[in-house]
Amino acid sequence: PTPEILRVPLDSLILQLVSMGLDIRTFPFVQDPPATNLNESLSFLQQQGALKSETELSSIGEVLARLPVEVALGKLLLSAAVMGVLEPALTVAAGLNIQSVFNKSNCRGEELQIRSLLESGKGDLVTLLNIYEEWSQKKAEGVNTRKWCKKRGLKEQQLYEMSKLRRQFRQILRDHLNLAGPQETLDSEKVLEIRRAKWKKRLEEPARKMLKVSHGKNRATNESEEEISDTEEDSISSMEYFLTNPQPNLDLSRHVRDTLNFVSVFGLYPNIALSDQHNAEKKPSDFVFHTQRKNFVVLHPNCIFNNLYEDLYPSNNRAEQLLAYSTLLETNKPYLTNVTRIPGLTTALLICKEVSTNGDCTDIVCDMWLRFTLKTSAEDFVHKAVKIRQKWSAMVADVLNSRISDPREFSKRQTRLQKTLSSFLRSDVAYTLRVVRSTELSGLVRYEHSVKLDENITLNSIQDSGSSEMEAYLKRAWTCKLCGTSGLFSLAEKSEHLAKCQDVEEEESAKKIEAEEKKEETAAAMETVRTRKIPTREYKCELCGEAFQFTNVEILRHIREHGS
Repeated sequence: PTPEILRVPLDSLILQLVSMGLDIRTFPFVQDPPATNLNESLSFLQQQGALKSETELSSIGEVLARLPVEVALGKLLLSAAVMGVLEPALTVAAGLNIQSVFNKSNCRGEELQIRSLLESGKGDLVTLLNIYEEWSQKKAEGVNTRKWCKKRGLKEQQLYEMSKLRRQFRQILRDHLNLAGPQETLDSEKVLEIRRAKWKKRLEEPARKMLKVSHGKNRATNESEEEISDTEEDSISSMEYFLTNPQPNLDLSRHVRDTLNFVSVFGLYPNIALSDQHNAEKKPSDFVFHTQRKNFVVLHPNCIFNNLYEDLYPSNNRAEQLLAYSTLLETNKPYLTNVTRIPGLTTALLICKEVSTNGDCTDIVCDMWLRFTLKTSAEDFVHKAVKIRQKWSAMVADVLNSRISDPREFSKRQTRLQKTLSSFLRSDVAYTLRVVRSTELSGLVRYEHSVKLDENITLNSIQDSGSSEMEAYLKRAWTCKLCGTSGLFSLAEKSEHLAKCQDVEEEESAKKIEAEEKKEETAAAMETVRTRKIPTREYKCELCGEAFQFTNVEILRHIREHGS
């Protein structure tokens, strides 16, 4: 048989070796892996930000080396914990590690129509999240979920498997990073009850099979199948589910869902696909896509976009969307699996490792693969992306270095970044997108007269877009869109001005968000007062002139706020 080291990716192995200070080039393997596999894994880890060099881990790489999961999965979970969307991300991560939940063999038009209510135009991962949330809610309501799944052509056993994986991933984060909250405990009597039920099920005689006629075809069924009632095995699975899973939380706001979608893509990067420019003239069944490593790939038959193909291009602009995918499955055709739709330019500015622009940001090249062309300058988008990257990096550093002294304040930072991120991803900007041609690669980017905004984004570094070598130093007439300031600015001065303007804009935005949070806290406190029947009285503040219905404690707190 072929040795495992020749068959599997070497990503996790390389992380382990580098974390122990070993040189992967000279390590005495029992059987040396192919040099191409080794180089591909090194390139992948560097794209993931896990390696600084072949002998040094980044801060994220040090964390990923401690997690006994795949690199992409570990990065997704770590990102979700930092951004405050861990619970739904556990479901997404579990969905990436199971077989399909869809029952293709016994799914007719009626089941497909009912199931369509759970499908999402965002893609497979959000659809899986919707299915798991709805299934969890039905279990909490005491609904017969076996029957519920059958009516929608779903495999309930895979949903139970997802619930087990969610618990395992949470336990891994708790054990290795202390990121998933306090340890959960199970009642020992309940554990014994589950074990007894399992042993009883094993000793029972299996249900007798018999042929029944259904829709003109003979098929083998269990005698009790017509009733679709909960079997003892279902009861055991349900018991385990309720013991090991909290009540579902379906209250996911728009910015939380946008953030979840982003961290999923952040974990899957660099698995990105681009729509073929000729898809506009093709039938949906003939659509093809291009990845950085392979061209002319197609969607897997289980992909939700086979039913919702019109959602691939919601703005009637077939070039502006990118697709993130988990794996490229090569059988009789190369298939993309677990596909998620993402906005092109804004996402690329946030996740790509090398972003180059011309002088006025109308030509942007990402990772020497994707090329965006704009009619108007995208300077503000580029600088906003830099700000979001900086905030993101600061929060990651705080989490990894255990510098969170006030969890409540950190939670507020998470919410603010979620809203900023959601607003940025939903920005309306017109552009065209294509793959960089091989003939363009030579000399496309140069850094001699460029302006580096951060370690990933560089202005005025595209060679063949009409900008001169002196572009970085020439002063041109320019008006700031944020503050209206006009004058002569060089590229560096323009960048510095935009950074300051965005700082002011962010402060004003933070104040608005803080005011909204205070209103929400006040409303929650009033609801608590109402339910607990704590006596309140009308109070008019002499300092701000506003009238409130406060308890005595709330009056004192309000006066103290004015004093601070």
